[in-house]
Parts: sequence; C-alpha cells; structure tokens
Amino acid sequence: MACLLFGLLMATLPHWIRPQPGQGAGWIASGDELGCYLSVGAQAYHNHPWRLTDPVLADGGDSIYPALQLVPGIWIAKIFGLGPMGVTLGWRIWAGLMLPTGFYLLLRRFVALPWAAAALTALLLADHGLIEKRLVDRHFIAFFRTLASDGTAPLFGSWPQFLHQWRIITPGLSLVFLCAHVGLLVRARRTPSRSAIVLSGLGFGLLIWSYFYYWTAASVALAICWLVDPPARKTYLHTGWIGGLVGLPALVLTAWTKHTAVPGWLQNLDMFVPVPRLSEHTFPPVAIGMTLAFFVWCWWRRRDLLPLAAMAAAGMLCTYHHFLTGIGIQDGHWNYVWGPFSGITAVVVAADLAGPHMSRRPWLVGMALVALAAHLGTGIMFRVWEGTGCREPLALNANWRRFVEQRIVQAPAPLEPNTVVAGDRGFADFALIQENTRALLGAAFLSPSVDASALDERTALNDHLLGLSASESQAKFARDLAAEPGLWAQVPGVRARSLARGLAIYRSVAAHVPGALRRYGVRYVALPAATPTPRYLAEGWKRLQAGPHWQLWERVPSALTK
Repeated sequence: MACLLFGLLMATLPHWIRPQPGQGAGWIASGDELGCYLSVGAQAYHNHPWRLTDPVLADGGDSIYPALQLVPGIWIAKIFGLGPMGVTLGWRIWAGLMLPTGFYLLLRRFVALPWAAAALTALLLADHGLIEKRLVDRHFIAFFRTLASDGTAPLFGSWPQFLHQWRIITPGLSLVFLCAHVGLLVRARRTPSRSAIVLSGLGFGLLIWSYFYYWTAASVALAICWLVDPPARKTYLHTGWIGGLVGLPALVLTAWTKHTAVPGWLQNLDMFVPVPRLSEHTFPPVAIGMTLAFFVWCWWRRRDLLPLAAMAAAGMLCTYHHFLTGIGIQDGHWNYVWGPFSGITAVVVAADLAGPHMSRRPWLVGMALVALAAHLGTGIMFRVWEGTGCREPLALNANWRRFVEQRIVQAPAPLEPNTVVAGDRGFADFALIQENTRALLGAAFLSPSVDASALDERTALNDHLLGLSASESQAKFARDLAAEPGLWAQVPGVRARSLARGLAIYRSVAAHVPGALRRYGVRYVALPAATPTPRYLAEGWKRLQAGPHWQLWERVPSALTK
C-alpha cells in the first residue's frame, strides 16, 4: 500500500500542481504524448473504449499500439468521466498502480523484509538515473546542478527528462509486464514444477502481446540464461516455447498489419531502416562496466539473480544491435529494459551485501532511512520541476488553455465528428482529441494507411493552406529535418533527397489544390488569429469563428461536392 500511494503521487503530481478551472484533468508531457498516444486514446474514448484503431480513419484500421498498454487508462477516464483529455490522467493513475506493483513484487523475490523491498521500490520510482543506468550518484548530481541553474539547466529544455521511468507510454504503462515475466521466471527456476513453468511461459507470452522491445529483449535474455545456467536449461527452454505459443496470435496480427499496411509505412516511424553501423549511440562506460560486472558476479556468486542480470545485459546488447545488423528500429527504446534491470540488479546486490552489516549495526539503518528520505524528497522535487519548468509541456499545456478558451468556454457549435481539420497543429491536434475530428497531419505519420508519399502530400497541402510559399515550406521542412533525431536522417544524402522531393510535391499540390482537398477530405482549416487571410479562402470557404487565438474556416457544401 505504501508503494502504491507513493507511485500514485509520483505518477499524477503534474496534474495537480497548477489546476486550471474548466480544463479537465489533462496534462501533456510531450509532443509524442499529444500527437501519438492521445490521438489514439481519444478516438477510442469517443467511439470504442474497448479497442484501438487507426487515428486517421473515421473508423476501423489498425493501431500500432498494443491495447494492453492504453486501454486500461482509457477505461479509467471513461468510468470516472474525466473527458478525452483526462485519458492522460487515466494512464498515469494506471502507471502509478502498475509500476510500483511490478517493482515491489519482483524485489520481494530476493529481499526478505517487506519494508526493505518497499524502500528499494520507492528508490527506483524516484531515482533520476534509473533509465540512465546509474542510481543515486547521478540523481543527486542532477538535483544540485538543476537547483544551482535557476531554471536554465538543459533538463528544462524540452520534454520531461528528470524521471524517465514515468514517461507515457514507455516504460510507465508497460514495464510491469516485463517485471511479471522475470518474477515468474525466477520462481520457476527456484521451483521448476509444471505449474510454475507454465506460468513462466504465460508471462513471456504476455510480453509478446504488450511490447515489441520487451519481448525481444526477454528472448535474448532467455538465450543468455540457457547458455550460462545449465542446471535450469529446461526451465528456460519450456518458458520460451510456451510463451511463443501464447504470443503467436499477437505475432500473426502484427504480421498481418504489416502485410496490409501501405508500402513505406514503417519508414515513416523510423523503423527497420538501413543505418550506418557506427552511429547515434554513445557508449556510457560506467553503465556498460556495471552491467558486465553484475552479470559476472551473479553468475559466480548468486545464480538465482541471473534472470535479472541477463535481462540488463540483453537490453544492452539489443540497444547496440545495429552495429551487427545495419538496421535501425528506434534502438534507444531498449534502454527501457537495460536501465530498469540494471537498477533492480544493483539494489538487490547492494541489499545482499549490506544486509548482514545493518543487522549488526542498527545505526546504519537510521542513516539509510535519512538518506532515503532525502532521495525521495528530491525525487518529488524532480517531478514538480517536470510539471512546472520543462519547456515542451509548458508550451503544449498553454496551447490547451487557448483551445479551451476558444472552443469550450465560448461554447461554439461543435465541429462535425470524424471530419478532417487542417492548418495550425496547435488547433488541429486538440480538435482531434476534444471534438473527435481527424487531423490532416499529426497522427498521420504513425498510420498504417498513410505511406511516405501521402505523408509528404499531406504536409505540402497543410503548408499551402497555412499560406506558406514554396520557399517557406522548404525552409520549414529543412528545420524539421535538422531536428529529426532518428537514425535514418544520418544516412548520407537523405536530407538533400528529402528536400528536393518535398519541394516538388509542394509545387504539384499547389497546382491542384481542389483535388488534394477532396483526396484527403479536408473540411476545416484553422489559422492563427493574426495570419493574413490567404487568397484561396475567398471562394468556397466560410468563416465559422474569429476567435482570440485562431480563425476557423469551413468549406461550404457546394465546394465539398465539387
């Protein structure tokens, strides 16, 4: 119960720091959360809370996200009437329950005292260095540097980076499944009964239904354990094939989604693209050294800890897999395996080594409690800073306040559901969430129904509707490419080819705007209030709202039928 209460506090704290009347319970941490996860979650909230679909389509289509991650939070928002923006709070409530549950139950496999396991769980929930693979020291270094920076530290510069473990959706909504798998595997290794092995296999199979990066790392970890732990090889082997059978339908569904998706869709997501083998990733020597050292120590002294150490090692190997394969799959997501299990292994080993000394010296327990209180207090402060100081959520939530002022407080007639909104992303993204519309851009890049060519056309059409010229559109595209962190953008020549293609597509779309409007079903255009009215709005459009932040235009019925 203590872990759950602390988890709920840490997960939901940004929602309660600066509540705004009439805005619902939503708080948006990043552009990914707004444009990717919430676009899918809000569509499900409005239309079908039990399943996820393609956010570009009016109905149907496949979502790239597993329902096991997103649907529970959508149900919470629906049951308690939190509204579509409240889905973010529903997800954080679910993360606040699941993340401490996963950590605590796994640690209890190795830590005899319940309160000791609870203290270590709280440490993991509040430590800045968990995903960075360095606990405690990095935490306090980051705290004092940030405190001394007076709001100018790099960690304030973009999306919340103080406590990565609370990121939605990964690892906040998914890490519990990996903890459950490892806990069941440890149990089966200790007591290899038929029921224990079947449960271990079920845990592995559930991973396949929950998250690609977790089940792939778990597969590598099982192979490592099979190689270095001969007495338990049957347990690892049976866990693997049982889990494979349980997860086979999920693999088939994924394969079917890829088969039916438009060509080039995965490349929109920076997935399965050829990349330079020596690119992007840094080599943190302390993290790599500690991962290898813990693995060797567990193999030498505590074989029962091997599943933990092997999972950390598997996360590390998968993170750098493109050095061998030459293929990029957003490899940084395997840090959400490497970091947590490196941390879990570290605290279990530390508890094992420190336990005898603390039992003989009670004053050490008092010192540890004081240090833990300081650690948790600074962790809470990190979470406050994430809610009040990071630039990206501040900008996104300020934009949400503007949308509320124009579209909710003033109570205009609602937009037609399932119609397409183009123009300013600050309006279109929130219209999708709050008014159940569809965006010309935004979520389109993750849709299996939108290929690279269509995505470029959508971008060009949106730029034209915003009133940008060809040169302005190309300059904007160049800025977007320069900010692109993906491995694909480092392929030699890709930027030049992309810019040339973007310019050609813009000119083609600008020459045939009516056809592009029909092709993508654009019904509304939102322009910043201060934007001079583009010439194309003079015919076939009417102004619905001249608000304080946006001017909203609608295509007239006669134009829609042409």
